[in-house]
Amino acid sequence: LSTNVVDFEKDFANGFLIGEILHKFRQQDDFDLFENKGSYEAKLANFKRLEPTLKAIGIKFNAAQSNAIMCGERGAALRLLYQLKMAAERLLLACEASGSQEMGAKSMQAQVALGAAGGGVTRGIRISREKFDTHERRFFEHRLRATGMNVKQARLDKVTHGYELERHRQELAALDAESNQEAHCNDKRDIHRYQMLEKMQQSRAAKFEWNARASQHWERNMQVRAIQKGQEMGFKRFVQQKRQDGLNSTRMVATSEVRDGIKTFESSLASLGITRDQEARHTGGSNSSDESEGSENHVDRLLATTTPAANARELVEALQSRMPSGQELEQEAGLFLRKIKESKHASSIARKERERRRRRVLVDMQSEQEALEEAKLEEVLLEKLNRESTEEKKISYSIWRTKKYEDVIVKNRQLRQEEYTHRRKADQVEALRRDDDLRIEELEVLQEAQEREGYRYRAIERGRQSERRASLSEECEGILELISGMALAALHQEQLTDEREVDETSWRQWCQLFVENEPVPEAQPLSVSAASTYPLTAVPTEIDSEDVQGLLLSDASLRDYLQAEGQWEVRRKADAEPAGEADGEGPPPVVTASSPAELAASEAAKAIEEAQVTFADRLYQDVDVVGKRPVNYRLGVLVSALLDHKFAKPPPSRPPAMPDVPLRLAITGKPFAGKRTLAARLAEGYNLQVVDMDEVIRECCHLSKRPDIASAGPIDVLSFHADVTEDHVRRSDEAGNPYVRQLQDLGYEVQERLKRGEAMDDELYVRLAVAKIRSMFPDRIAAPAAPGAPVVSEEPVADPEEAPETRTAAASEAEGMEGTEAPGEGTEGEGSVDEGAAEGTELESASSEGGGVPTLSHASDGSAPLEPSGWIIVGFPQNLEQFSMFERFLSAWIAPEATPTPESEVLKIKAGLLAPRPPEEQMAFEQVSGGYDLHVRLDLSTHEAFRRALGQRLDPATSLEYHLEDHPPCKKHQIIYERLLPVDKATNALGTLAQRMYTFDTAQPEMEIALANFGPFPEMPRLLCIDAEKSADSVHDALEEQVAILLERKQAQRQSLRAEAEEAAEAEAAEAEGAQEEAEEAPEEGADGIPGDGDGDAKTAMPEPPPAEAVDKGSKAPTPTQDATSESEALALLEPLQLTDLPKLVDKLEDQVFDLLICEWQELQEEFTSSVRRLLNWNRQRQSDFTVGLYGVQMSFLQFLQRPDKKQDLVDAFVRRLNSFSEEYREMRKQDSTKDELHQQADDLHEQLRQQVEQNREAAQSFLDAIEGSQWVEGQIELAASQVQHMVQTEARRYHAACQLLSDFYYGALGQGLPQAKPAPPKIEALSGEEPKDEPADPKGKAKGKEDDPKAKAKAKAEEEAKAKAKAKAKAKAAKEEEEAKPDDNGRSARMQRLLRRAEAVEGAPPPGWECPFLEDLMSQARSAYWRLSEYSPPVVWVKPEPELKPKAKGRSSPPPDKKSKKDQVEEVAPPPPPTDPLYVDLQQALLAERATYAHRLEVLRDWAERTLIEANEAMETSIVRFRDWVLLRRQKELDAVAGLIDVIKEHIESESLIEAHLTLAGCQLHLHPNVLLKAPQPPEEPPPVEVEVPFRWSMAQLDNLLEVMADCARVQGPGSRVLSVQTMLAVLTRLTQASNGDFDVREQACVPACWRPCDVERLQNLCCLFDPSPRSGLIDCVEFLLHMAFLHNPSGWPSLEILMDVRQHLETQAPSGARWPDFGINEEQLEQLPLFPDKDGVEATLAAKFKPQTATEPARFDRPRALLQWVGRVLRTFPASNRQWQAYELEAAWWDHEALLVADREREAERIGPDEEENEGESRMETPLHPGDSMAPLMGSSLAELEIGVGAGGSAGSDRESIAKAVLPPRPKAPEGASAAPLDGSLVSVRQLLSYLCQGTSTEDGLRRAVAVLCPPPEGYLESPDDCQPPVSELHAAVLQLGARPTPPPLSGDGRPLQPSLPRFCDELGVDFSDGDAHAALSVADLQTPRAHRLLLSCGAGRRLCRVEVEKLFPQNLKPGARLATEADDLQIQEGTISNSLGMSWA
Repeated sequence: LSTNVVDFEKDFANGFLIGEILHKFRQQDDFDLFENKGSYEAKLANFKRLEPTLKAIGIKFNAAQSNAIMCGERGAALRLLYQLKMAAERLLLACEASGSQEMGAKSMQAQVALGAAGGGVTRGIRISREKFDTHERRFFEHRLRATGMNVKQARLDKVTHGYELERHRQELAALDAESNQEAHCNDKRDIHRYQMLEKMQQSRAAKFEWNARASQHWERNMQVRAIQKGQEMGFKRFVQQKRQDGLNSTRMVATSEVRDGIKTFESSLASLGITRDQEARHTGGSNSSDESEGSENHVDRLLATTTPAANARELVEALQSRMPSGQELEQEAGLFLRKIKESKHASSIARKERERRRRRVLVDMQSEQEALEEAKLEEVLLEKLNRESTEEKKISYSIWRTKKYEDVIVKNRQLRQEEYTHRRKADQVEALRRDDDLRIEELEVLQEAQEREGYRYRAIERGRQSERRASLSEECEGILELISGMALAALHQEQLTDEREVDETSWRQWCQLFVENEPVPEAQPLSVSAASTYPLTAVPTEIDSEDVQGLLLSDASLRDYLQAEGQWEVRRKADAEPAGEADGEGPPPVVTASSPAELAASEAAKAIEEAQVTFADRLYQDVDVVGKRPVNYRLGVLVSALLDHKFAKPPPSRPPAMPDVPLRLAITGKPFAGKRTLAARLAEGYNLQVVDMDEVIRECCHLSKRPDIASAGPIDVLSFHADVTEDHVRRSDEAGNPYVRQLQDLGYEVQERLKRGEAMDDELYVRLAVAKIRSMFPDRIAAPAAPGAPVVSEEPVADPEEAPETRTAAASEAEGMEGTEAPGEGTEGEGSVDEGAAEGTELESASSEGGGVPTLSHASDGSAPLEPSGWIIVGFPQNLEQFSMFERFLSAWIAPEATPTPESEVLKIKAGLLAPRPPEEQMAFEQVSGGYDLHVRLDLSTHEAFRRALGQRLDPATSLEYHLEDHPPCKKHQIIYERLLPVDKATNALGTLAQRMYTFDTAQPEMEIALANFGPFPEMPRLLCIDAEKSADSVHDALEEQVAILLERKQAQRQSLRAEAEEAAEAEAAEAEGAQEEAEEAPEEGADGIPGDGDGDAKTAMPEPPPAEAVDKGSKAPTPTQDATSESEALALLEPLQLTDLPKLVDKLEDQVFDLLICEWQELQEEFTSSVRRLLNWNRQRQSDFTVGLYGVQMSFLQFLQRPDKKQDLVDAFVRRLNSFSEEYREMRKQDSTKDELHQQADDLHEQLRQQVEQNREAAQSFLDAIEGSQWVEGQIELAASQVQHMVQTEARRYHAACQLLSDFYYGALGQGLPQAKPAPPKIEALSGEEPKDEPADPKGKAKGKEDDPKAKAKAKAEEEAKAKAKAKAKAKAAKEEEEAKPDDNGRSARMQRLLRRAEAVEGAPPPGWECPFLEDLMSQARSAYWRLSEYSPPVVWVKPEPELKPKAKGRSSPPPDKKSKKDQVEEVAPPPPPTDPLYVDLQQALLAERATYAHRLEVLRDWAERTLIEANEAMETSIVRFRDWVLLRRQKELDAVAGLIDVIKEHIESESLIEAHLTLAGCQLHLHPNVLLKAPQPPEEPPPVEVEVPFRWSMAQLDNLLEVMADCARVQGPGSRVLSVQTMLAVLTRLTQASNGDFDVREQACVPACWRPCDVERLQNLCCLFDPSPRSGLIDCVEFLLHMAFLHNPSGWPSLEILMDVRQHLETQAPSGARWPDFGINEEQLEQLPLFPDKDGVEATLAAKFKPQTATEPARFDRPRALLQWVGRVLRTFPASNRQWQAYELEAAWWDHEALLVADREREAERIGPDEEENEGESRMETPLHPGDSMAPLMGSSLAELEIGVGAGGSAGSDRESIAKAVLPPRPKAPEGASAAPLDGSLVSVRQLLSYLCQGTSTEDGLRRAVAVLCPPPEGYLESPDDCQPPVSELHAAVLQLGARPTPPPLSGDGRPLQPSLPRFCDELGVDFSDGDAHAALSVADLQTPRAHRLLLSCGAGRRLCRVEVEKLFPQNLKPGARLATEADDLQIQEGTISNSLGMSWA
């Protein structure tokens, strides 16, 4: 060729060389047009010229092949060249076939050479078809351009290739980041899953345990039930058997009777001569048909057909009668012969006739043929005669063609029209069908959407329930924490007090904290409590405001104290009244009663009896009692009235001005419930205005100059702009409708919110609705009335007959509308509003004259209503917030829970503790009319709402709305469903449809509760629920009926209200006229008269001071009022005062008096509560300190008792001396004298220990005396007594202040001035033992002005001296008290005896109890503060004295002229005193109640004080008694322990043994510790584990020896060697087994199994051959051999695939980070944890028991699986494998070296061979493309060098030296980065090496599956479909060749060709495209089961390496020692069978 071929694909890509070859073979004549260029157009032109030539020579060539060659695909050009070669051979000259066959071999070679040169080839001839060829060329070019490479696209791809790579890199980076994130999430998920799994496992374990128990009980019950059932079944079987036996016996008797009857009957017939045969014959003729139909007796039928004969003669005669006679036979024969003759004659006649007809037919046919020939001849002649010219033919043909075309066109048009018509009909039918399918599909979609929305609704409900459950669980957790805290506190209290039950006081405090959700305060630890020995409680400070628990406990304690509950409950029994002093001298007697009521009654009776007042009969002794205490309701009512008057409630807000219309309705419901439809119908029927919030918002937006173009509402039609809008608002203002401007302002606010992106709140919605309602009815809004002016209310009342209620009109809107002005408020709108009001009045009067409310007035022509009569709001309000705000804006109603609590109520609740009020009656529930009449709720199920919402469709063509189910399109033959659009997609700005429905449903319960408070009439509630699932007419009728009833009742109510208003106006006018007449007739009063306005000043004017006589005489002076009192007034004064009158009296008090009373109550409340709180806190702290102190005393005493002593030291010293003596003098221990001496020493020890015990007792008694002498309990008792005294003082001050408050109030109510304040009671002091002395009060008048007086100074000096003397006396008194403080004989001081002492014993009575003397003194002093009842006397009013004139002369002044001497005075008879005022009597009654309350409080304190003092004293005395008992018990126990110790010692002395165990004498306990020895014992000998020797299995010692020997041999061969030669292995085995070879020398002990000793050489040779199969390399893998020996006859055998997968799962969790499976190592500890060799069936134990070794002691169990696992690790560490990547690299490098060597050999061979020999060699290579001597060429394919330089491809390129010189090899493979040839660390085991050896299977397929499953990632899906699992091809290559595990086999051929293929060659041989690398190449196990793959595995030896060697056949278990193989044939058979079985393939 003209070009040197270097690369076939590249050089032949442009088609030039192909054209040159064809030109040389004389096939391509236009070769000069070919271009040898690489452009796309040149290639296209060349192949366009090649295509017809190739087809001409018989080569199938198309555009795809051309494109493949142009693109340089591998093998495309070679395939075309081979086809050219075969075509050239076919085109050789024909002379080769027809020429002389005599030519020799030389001439034949010349012919072949000529053909090769192209001279002997003939040109391929092909008939040309111009049009077809042209079309083919165009088609070829078109296809070639279509499938070829686009140059522009290629250039663009070249430019964008870098960007694509960068994009791909970024995508990979993103994928890595996502994978890392996903891995992190998976780790978290795994951790969570692991935690959950642990919890689930615990739960499952508990469940399993419970189930196990239940199953046990169930099995036991089943057993009992089975026993019962068995017994029942046995009984039933017995009954059935018995019944069956009875039936059988009955049946047998009946059968025997029948049989006897039959026999008797037959015998009777036989006696009569009638048998069954005769009977059958007689009946046979008549019943033949019956017998033929089905006789069951075959014998009877046979007898019936038999000839009847009695004997043989009759039979012969019957037969002869049946046979024909001889004459008959002759006649029959004659007839038969005649018939035969006639038949023969007829047949001959017929044959002749047929022959005659045949000849006639032949003659006719010949004549017809001749006629046809003549006719044909005539036709030919006529045709020749009538032949037309060519032009005539063309014309006729054109005419015929035109007619035909016309006919065809017409026919086609008709057919097309029919087809169109038919198609239109079919399309219409199909369209209707599709439309129907769409309808069905829409319905299905509707159903699915309903289910989906229902699921969302339920999901929302589940979410709410879950939140609710979460909140409940959180609350429950808090409650449990509180309960746990209470339990811990109770446990701490139990440990402190040794009592199981908590004291009542602490429990009530804890319960109060629990109710307030506060934990129990943490108590101090017991160690701190134990350290507090004698704590004394100081007065605590005030409780901090931040101490919540302290405040709560303080409040609870105060409540319990005031209500006499808990610890303050009176529990002592009623005592006898002590004898008091006569006639009121001395303290009053103690009053005790069994109940508070009795106590109060007795105290009141005693007070009344002591007082002797005139109005005693008007006082009653019964006092109100609440719970467990008497109360003074008068004080409570008084304080409540004072607080109500002081902190008056604000007046209720006036309702805003709203239009007065007859109907006010609201309709709500779920979406699509029909609210707007129902509202429209009601509005049409009742002339109502519909308020739709959407329309209102749209209107506001229009008014605020923001039109909505997309909307089509009525407001939008007006198309407002700025000027029109302002003009409309202005005209509305002028017309008296200012609410349109309010809507405009609200529109501006809405726009601002929309601009900010905020949602509209409920208040804005309410303001919009209210403004819209007002704007619709501006003339119906009444003008606001003056505050306080009564107006006629037009709201409905409960009863029309009652008086009309009055109300005030609102002057402004409610909250939120403060900035707007109502009609009539502004100056501009007054006239219009008045006119509107006037018009409304006229309308109302007109309607009243017409007889009712304004009804719907229609025109005469039936037009629309003239004026609106109400409003109806749609879809609002929907929740409680909207409803409350809407109602507040309409009627100023505020929910009770939203109303703030007035300050007076808060103060009254606080005051109710001190001054309780009488219980108030609950007000009856009354419905409120509110701001509108009816609230209609349309109830609709969720499913129905979803159905209505999702089923709506819109037809865009007609703008009609349909519903798929309720209102579908009615036209049947109309296609409409395909254009229907959904109206609502179930979502909008307010949320999804399900959320909206759920929100509405959840808001209804609250709405129902709120709406229950409203109703237009009492029996007509506002809420009206209507079922909306019914039809629209039904819903409308139901609502219309209620609206009609409402209108009727409101009409009747308004009529009654108007009538009552008219009557009231007339009565008022009459009263005004009468008053005016009386005023005119009344005379004018003079100066002495009472002025008309004097009543108003009566409250503030102070009463004038009475004259001096009145002051002197007191209340006995007559007054003018007493003279003028009539009898009726006297009776009125006797009536008692009621509690309800007190608040009225409070309202009439003077301001100064009222302020004084308020101040007195605040001082009383503040002083009492603060004092009591401080005392209660002090008491609570004292109780805690007492408990802690008592516990500390106990613990300190216990610690003192348990202190260590010297007893243990004495015992240890004695035991040590005894043991040392015994060990030193063993023989002396046996002597009696020695034992006596030791007994004496033991007695001495006993005496020393007893002395120590007595010392401990004396010390404990001294410590107990110190505790008693500390007087800590006395201090606690004095502290409690001090607290009682302070409480009594506080109660006395409270009682005095309350009485003073009552006195001031009642005197102020009398209007006589306030009395002088009563002095405070003396200080109560009972602890000092002295009577309190009242210090004389120094009046201010006397003390004033004496400071500068010398006499006063002298007097003061005298007082100081008196004070000094008093101090001296006080010191003397203190000394006396110290004397009294000394204890008496009982250990109690005189002071303590006064506080608490034992009562005097009485003979015959039970032991006396305790008494508290100081309490009697304390109670008597407290009772001295009682207020006595007294007669009424007016208070003394101080009058300023007039200055006296100095007398002119000494002497007695004359009396005044108006004063007479006593003698001159005439005794006047005093008139009878008037009855006492009821107010004063009520004052005394209040004082009685307060005295009873005070007495009860004293009784409570007395009872509590006694219990507290006695409990504290008894607790300490009990503790002291317990301490004494502890001392005595301790002493006794210690003595017993000492005696027991001495007994133990003496027993050891007598037994002559050592005391080995440790003896302890800890306190009072003697312990002998057998586990605590004085000397360490000798450890027991444990037998070592011994492995049993199984005769047919290698033991671990033998395996270790084999490993050591093979390792030494491998090291000899070379470092790192893992193989041994067959000869070396045979020598090793021969030496180990001591094989017999004729040498009788002494040999070493064999370290092989017993059946291997000795072993013949033939068997060992066969064993070595098994490990070196074909192709034999003479090497044996050491690891493989060792593992086979270890697993030989092992019970567990080789690991199964399931075990290997478990091992993989276990190892994957331990893989290092960044490691790739399975290329990492594990240490020995990790190896031992692998579940490789499980022994679940206990086979090893069975073998150990079977081959038990004979030893003196039984050895320990040997763990062979674990030892075997350790041994495998040692094997793999001894023979470590190299890195898998490095081994693959070495394999590729070996293949490169081999190819380089082949190239070098080819170059040397080309230089050696000449040109002629090259041509001959090329020709020979053309005939044989592959080298015949290369046995691997058919399998492994041509080498890289052969493919590149063309050797072996059949071309002549191999003969060119230049091409050989230019052959270029690819670069040598680079070593992998990071990989090393060195194996892993010696302490690690390679996971790949371990699993690769263990994956060997029973066959190649099995081993391949195991290797792919275990070694190739990922293993998912392998067990389900093992043959379809496709791992990456690199992993499969490594698994098949066992790279990284086994050594690479050496090359077998002399040229260094590797035995195993590299990865690219592996892919090439299996037909896998590896051009893109491992990422896109994958193979499955099924792909390796083809014959091609089998040959590959066989050639490289991988088939043998994947399967195990069956050593068991050579060394079975029953092999006898020394057994030899039989013959060589057997040997060969064993080898072949083993190999074939090992490979597992038929081609082995």
